[in-house]
Formats: sequence, C-alpha cells, structure tokens
Amino acid sequence: MCYRFKSSVYAMAALLSFLASPHSSQAAAKPHHLPPNIINIVTDDTGIDQYTIFGYGGSPEEQAKTPNIDAIARAGVRFRNAWSHPSCGPTRASILNGRYTLRTNMLSAPVPPDLPNSQTSPFEYMIPKILKQKNYVSAAIGKMHQSTDMRDRPNLPYLNETYRKLGFDYFEGYLEGGPAPIDTTAGGIAASGTYGCGFVPSIKDNPTKGADTGACWGAQGSCELLSTVTVTTPGRACLEKGGIFVPNAQCGTMPSNLNFAAQNGHYTGNWVINREDGKTTETQPPSDQRGRGFKTQQEVTRAVAWINRQTGDKPWMLSLGLSAIHEPVQQSPKPLVSAGAPATDAYNCIDQTQKRQLATQMVEAIDHEVGRLLVEAKLATYNSDGSLNYQPEKTNTYVIFTSDNGTWTTSVRTPFDPERSKGTAYQTGVWVPLIIAGPNVKAPGREVNHMVNLTDLYTFFGEVANIDVRQAVPKTRQLDSEKLMPYLLNPKKAAIRQTNFTLQGNNIRASTKVSYPCLVPGLNQCTYSLPSKEACLDQTGKWYGPEGEVTAYPGYYTSCCQVNQATGINYLSISSCNKSVKTASTVPELSLIW
Repeated sequence: MCYRFKSSVYAMAALLSFLASPHSSQAAAKPHHLPPNIINIVTDDTGIDQYTIFGYGGSPEEQAKTPNIDAIARAGVRFRNAWSHPSCGPTRASILNGRYTLRTNMLSAPVPPDLPNSQTSPFEYMIPKILKQKNYVSAAIGKMHQSTDMRDRPNLPYLNETYRKLGFDYFEGYLEGGPAPIDTTAGGIAASGTYGCGFVPSIKDNPTKGADTGACWGAQGSCELLSTVTVTTPGRACLEKGGIFVPNAQCGTMPSNLNFAAQNGHYTGNWVINREDGKTTETQPPSDQRGRGFKTQQEVTRAVAWINRQTGDKPWMLSLGLSAIHEPVQQSPKPLVSAGAPATDAYNCIDQTQKRQLATQMVEAIDHEVGRLLVEAKLATYNSDGSLNYQPEKTNTYVIFTSDNGTWTTSVRTPFDPERSKGTAYQTGVWVPLIIAGPNVKAPGREVNHMVNLTDLYTFFGEVANIDVRQAVPKTRQLDSEKLMPYLLNPKKAAIRQTNFTLQGNNIRASTKVSYPCLVPGLNQCTYSLPSKEACLDQTGKWYGPEGEVTAYPGYYTSCCQVNQATGINYLSISSCNKSVKTASTVPELSLIW
C-alpha cells in the first residue's frame, strides 16, 4: 500500500513540560524538571470504523457511545489516516521497536508453533530501553502479544520472563494473544455447549436452562447466595464477580465438579507479573480469584495501581493493552455500558446480529474504563453530570489512544468491508484510530489528515523524552518510524511521510511442523495463523485440521490448496498452490494500494 506526499523539513521547538498539582489534575500548571510521562493505550481489534468521533460507527442504532474517548480527542489531535499492521503482535512490535515487521520476521500474530525467529527479539532496541537514557521507568500491562505462550515452551526461550527480557521494568499481563473461547459449561456445571455466553441465564431468558436463584462460588471457597430478588440475572452477576454460579443451590460444601481452571472468554486470564526487583515473577491463573473478572476492568485497575505507585522522582511510560473487543465477544459488565443500552442477558453469543450488539457494548466498556483510568490516575476529574473534565495542558502526561489493527469481520461497521478486515492488508484491516493528547498540543480538537503509521509512535516517545531515536539506535538497525510531534506543535505542518507500508503473512515454523488450515468465510480467506481448532472456531472459522470438517482419511488437510480443491472455491489464501506446503507456509501476503 503506498501513497506519496511531498516531504518537508521541520525544526522542532524545545518542549516545555508542566505537571499538575498532586492534589488535583485540574489545578494550575507548574513547571517541572522531569520529561512528560506517557500512557499508550492500545485496544484490540477496534478499527476506525467503530468511532463516531472519526465520523463512522455504523448505522445509528449500533453506534457505540464513547463520551470519554471523544473528550480525549477534543483535548488532543485525531490522526485520520493512521495505519497499523493487519494483526496484533506485529503492530505492537512495530510500536515498541520502530521497525516494519518484514525486518523482524513477525508477519502475523505469534502463536504456537511459531519459532522464536518470528517473535520480538530481546536484542531489538525496544523503546523502554531507549527511554532509560532519560531515567524513565516502564510498565506493560494487559495484552502485549510479542511471543507465544506457555503452551509452547520449546519456542518460548524466556518463558514467563519474556517481557522483562524485552526491557520493561514491570510487566503485569498475559503471554497469550487473546481471550480464550467461552466456557459453555459455565465452570463445569453443565455439558459443553449448554451456556453459549459462559453464564447461567434467568428463567425468563431461558425457561429450560435458566435459574433465578443459586450459589455463587469464588475460586478460594467464598460463597454468596444470589437471586432475581436483588439482581436481574444471578448467573451473569456471579460471572462479573469472577465466580461460578450453581443453579438452585445453597452455600455449604463447594461442589467438586466446579472447574475454576477453565478459561472463560473475557472473564479469565493467565496473569504473569514481573516485579520491579528484576527477579521476582508471580502468576495468577484462572484458578486464582485475583486472575478472574472482566479483563478490561482488570487491565485498567492494575494500570491505575502501577501509576499511583510512582513516586514522582522519575518519568514513566505505561503501555496498556486492552483485550476488548477481540473475539469471542461477550457481555460486558452492565455498569460499563451506556444507559439505555439493549438488554443482552438472553443472548447466545452465536447469533451474528447479537454479536454485533455485544461488540458495540464492549467498545462502550472500553470508553468507560479509559475514563476511569484518567480519573483514578489523577489526570482528569468527572463533572457533576458525569462527563469527563480532561485538561491535558495541566498535566505532565501524554495520552495516546489507538488499536492494534482493524476490526474483525463480524464486528465491522458500514461502510467498511468485512471481507477486507483484520488479518488482511486492505484498508479495513489496517485503518485504525489514533488520538494523542498532552501538555503541549497546539489548537486541540483538530484533525490531521496526513498519513502516519503506528510505527511512528516509537519516534514520538523519543520526542516526548527529548531523545533522537536515530542517534540512539545504530544505523545498522534500520528504523521505519517518522516524527509525530511536529503535527501536535504546528497545526499547519506539511506531510512528513512520503509512503506507508503494511504486511500480512505467515510466521516461521519448523519444516517438520504440520500447519493445518482454517477457513474464515467472512474474510474469504484460508490461513494457517489460527493454530488450533478452538482458535479457528473462536474466530468464526471452519477447521480443516484433526476433528474438523474433513471426514475422509486421514481426517484432516495440511494445505489451503486442499481446501480450495474440496470446496471448488479459490479462497484468498496466503499460500501458493503451485508450491509445496512447506514453502507455502512462509510466503507473505503483500497488498499494495496506490
């Protein structure tokens, strides 16, 4: 993909940093000797098509209400022509190392059995390491996805120490790339497939499988009776508390069949914590009550705790990865969605119309939690009507809001093309929101139409810290990152980028490893990037590996070419059917749009 613009030279003015009073983010600004802090918020699979502040959002009845994100946009600058890479890991890598993914071999989101060659290397000049020059402390919280996970130990050289090796002073997140599939047993209380959204509905919503009363068990043995007398749907209320709901039961002895080890969509996680001491690592699996609860809430709560632990004697950078709205979409906690939002307790998390509504509410949950992040981090306050009072010029912190790639096919909003969405190098797959607000933005509330790439955030972080990243990184390590700060300081700044780039392909795997195909009809694409049946079905795909669509011997396919032959349809595949399977598995897809 390539556009051309005239380039120009810009001499950047010196930056003045201001820090709000420690008692109120809205107090008069005072000069401060430290460089500004940085909060980089990266959501999951929420392209520009999701946001009304950018002029989109879909049809009126499905538009998400995002007053807090809108307030940040009005206090900062919206970049209307920002590109990511088509999938999460590569984009996050390019933000952190300033390089297009073709230079690092991470051509798609890293999953088992991708070799370490296609994961972020600790020998890269990661931005947390660069910021050390100005004494920054750094944290990564939530979803980062720069490696595989603990299921693939042979290809995860540093195991749970991975993010420490990448240069972060503190890590509190998970190695896996996205939420697990929904646990349709609702914690082991029923057969698989019983509860599509992972919780027990009420009798009104499901007369045959629902319950209006029961015991809500916590992972460490606590128990609370819930009923429709006090909550609309006891099973959902229990899920939001991180518990497992046993229908029509009383508290007493915990039933032996409850399965707290099972993942359940957006309500569980395998948390890994690398402490600041440089050696202590703690894990919080789903069987630990601390690891349970709606991920977006958990991610923000943990981020706020880290920010508020900072003593003020050093500048800091926080990279916050939010899991929403990655598939599988699921009900968000009710306090996080807008007033008057449609009731979703009776949804099955399968129906496509229902899933689109759930995606809308997950965007609203993101908005709610982003607002809470700023308020609890003392960067904003709430007005008496509940709206966000955010004045970044009175803080010493830059806030960036963006997404790792475009929206997944089933959640794409009109007029965007769901067949050219996340996972493809087309506009719908790589066009993302980018908002930057901070203490030195001139003429806030405006839009920048010049093209930028999320790789440019690497240089921007250096600009905030007054570090020339091209001087800090050896010339042998080519950077693709361009400046962003001039757009914030000069409303009339001419375009800096002359070209833009994005790429999607397959990562490097051992030649002896069989990669099974997954067909995603909504994308009109066959891919090897979804490595298991569960991951394939979770992304609304058809699995052609073992125990999938193939009934004839040997019970699976090993090539997208076989899928094409069996279906009689030439799906857009990243493989070449004129080459061997081993060769095809590493051929990238590069789409160019002029």
